[in-house]
Amino acid sequence: GIYGVPLSLWARTRVHTIFAILFVLPTAAFVGGWYRKWHGLDTSASKCFRRSLLAPTDWFQLWRLNCRLASMTALATKSADFELEDKWKFIKSCMDKKIPVTPVMDQPVTLVAKDVLEEGGMGIHVLQNVLHGGRWILQEKLSNCDAVKQLLPEKAPLSTMRVLTGSMGALKDLGSPCVRRPKAFCLATVWRAGRQGASTDHSCIMVNVPNGLSSETLGRASSSAHWYARGWKSLGMPVSTKDGSISAHPDTHMVLEGKVLPGASRAAALCEKAHDELMPGVPLAGWDVAFCPNPNGGDEPELVLLEANLSCNFFRGDVEWTAYTELLDAHFLAIDAWRRSR
Repeated sequence: GIYGVPLSLWARTRVHTIFAILFVLPTAAFVGGWYRKWHGLDTSASKCFRRSLLAPTDWFQLWRLNCRLASMTALATKSADFELEDKWKFIKSCMDKKIPVTPVMDQPVTLVAKDVLEEGGMGIHVLQNVLHGGRWILQEKLSNCDAVKQLLPEKAPLSTMRVLTGSMGALKDLGSPCVRRPKAFCLATVWRAGRQGASTDHSCIMVNVPNGLSSETLGRASSSAHWYARGWKSLGMPVSTKDGSISAHPDTHMVLEGKVLPGASRAAALCEKAHDELMPGVPLAGWDVAFCPNPNGGDEPELVLLEANLSCNFFRGDVEWTAYTELLDAHFLAIDAWRRSR
C-alpha cells in the first residue's frame, strides 16, 4: 500500500472492490501518470495513464498476474509440483535429482541460540533440526565468490541472481493439446547487488542481466528500497521510480553497467534444467542462485540454488515478452476451458 495503507482495504467486501475498480484505480492511474510526467519518468501523462489502467507492465501488476496464474493453475491441476515452494521439500528434491542446492547440516540435532544480553529464559531460541523431526533447516552461511565480491562493497550480504523461467508443462494436465515450447525457457535474469552492512540481498539494487542465457554482461539497475518502506518510514520515499535509472552501486559508486558477472549464463541454464526436472507442472518459477567460491579452486564460481518462488516477480529486469505472453495466453485459455467444463 501507499504509506502503510494496506491494499487489502479494497477487498473487504464486494462494494469496496467495485468502488476500487471504478474509482480508485482510475484515480491512481491518473495521478501516477502526471507524477511520472512531472518527474521526467514518462514523456506523456496520457500514455502512462492508458498503460497503467489497461495494459500495465510495472513490476507490481506483473507480480499480481503471476500470482493469479500460479493459484489458478494449482487449483485446476492440483499438481504436487507446487509443493516444492516448501523449502525442505525443495532441497530434498534437488538432492534426489543431483541439482546443486544449499547444503544442510545433519548436526546438531537441536540448536540453542541465546542473546548475550537477555535475562533469564528470555532471548533463547531452540531450533530442532528438520533432519531429526524438527522444522528448522540448519545451514552454514554461504559466501560470495571473489568475482562477485569485487563488484560489491565491504560487508555485503550473499548477493544472488534471480532467474525467472517458464514452462508449458501444465497445459497437458489442463487438457490443452497445444504446447509450443516443450522445454522450460528463461524469461528474465536479474542480479541483486547487496548493500553494505545488510543481512540479506533484499536490501540491494537490482541489476538487469540482458540476454542472461547468452551473455554475462551487466546492464543498468533499479531500486527496490521503497517497496519495503511502511508507515512513517515511507515518508520521503519516491512513489515511483524509473526502471534502469541506476548505473553505479550506491555504496561504492562503482559503475556496474558493462561489468561481467561470471557464471550468469550457466545459472540461467541451470534454472531451465531445474524447472524441467523438478516442477514442469508449474508455469512460472523464480529461482535464487548463489555464486559461491569453487571448492576445487579455479575462477568459475560454484552455482547453488537457494529456493524457488512460484508466485514470483521480475525484479524490474528485461522480460522476454513474446514467450511470456504466449505462456499467459495458453494457460488462461486452458484454465477458462477447464472452468467452463465443470
